Amino acid sequence: MDSADAVGGAAGTGLKYFTEMKGIIVRLKPMFLGEAVTEIPAGTEAVWAVLTDFARYPEWATFIRQIEGRAKPGTWLLVAEGPPGRHPYRVRVPIVEATPGVRLAWTPTLPGMPWLPAVMFSGVHEFILSALPGGGTRLTQREHFSGLLSRLAKRNARWVAPGFDTFNAALKRRVLELAEANSSL
Repeated sequence: MDSADAVGGAAGTGLKYFTEMKGIIVRLKPMFLGEAVTEIPAGTEAVWAVLTDFARYPEWATFIRQIEGRAKPGTWLLVAEGPPGRHPYRVRVPIVEATPGVRLAWTPTLPGMPWLPAVMFSGVHEFILSALPGGGTRLTQREHFSGLLSRLAKRNARWVAPGFDTFNAALKRRVLELAEANSSL
């Protein structure tokens, strides 16, 4: 098992909390940082289209204010996030999953230290889209960390959950605005 296995996981399952260090498998206790769940009266395809249209984030997004890159596994994104009124935190993150209409996930890194082994720091920031009966979508956004340095992320926990709620609400508004604009054509 390598460090990539420690941050992967099947769709919607989050982290596998194991890593190997010098032949010893170590179980890492996850630290949950935040979660927000929002129901959107639109299909998963419509929600996915807005979620992954990174170039348009500055027009509507809050908390996650800007993303540069493509939603493709193996590529890196430049993410700028943070609460309104504060300087955004910028970080380069690798995409670990981008399954259209299902899940977008990246692994947060400590600035300047993406080389750290998972036993020191690993995590997942994910968006899970679940189809609801009747055609809507349940959007779950969450972030969790593990590793010896994961406590460094804890100091930001006070604004993570409210930031996720704000972002999810803004994404819902954007999806509904686009649906309304398309229906009036």
